[in-house]
Amino acid sequence: MTKLVQGKIEKIVSKPIPADKYENVFRVSVKIGEAWIGLGGAKREGLSIQKGKEWIELKAGDEVVITAEENGDFLNAKRSDVKLLKAAVAVPGSPLPPKGGKTFAATPVDRDAEIKAGMFFNKAVDVAIAKHGEKVSKSTVVQAYQMLSEAYDECRSAKKVPEPRDVAPDEEQEQFDDDIPF
Repeated sequence: MTKLVQGKIEKIVSKPIPADKYENVFRVSVKIGEAWIGLGGAKREGLSIQKGKEWIELKAGDEVVITAEENGDFLNAKRSDVKLLKAAVAVPGSPLPPKGGKTFAATPVDRDAEIKAGMFFNKAVDVAIAKHGEKVSKSTVVQAYQMLSEAYDECRSAKKVPEPRDVAPDEEQEQFDDDIPF
């Protein structure tokens, strides 16, 4: 079912994704009022639409109308379904939208480092709470983070690989009954 969504863009989100067959590395969505509208893949961050022969970079505050398709609880549209009604007035000192040029998604190595840092942070908070109770401060979390990071690096540099062991099967396992029908 087709739905017209009109209003000011509150937010534009460009979520990094693995490159698809069209080399898109971002999934773009916009929020207008309470509606989130998916606009598919993009090669760079932000939302550009074509008006005549030129491309316009949309930003929060621009008033648009989007012809979207309802897909269950979701609204999806193409960039060609987005029409600019009124551009927002730039406020002095406000950040400018990114200009053209190539934007690349994070490499898997970068993502792994970010994931590791996030996991260390979560564990550091747990360690600081366990050690200091409700009197957790920024410095105690930082100390716990450094401790976890050093321990991780030390374990990685040791490169001790456990030797395979011959383990006798459990006696209970040998008495496994195959007649049970599940």
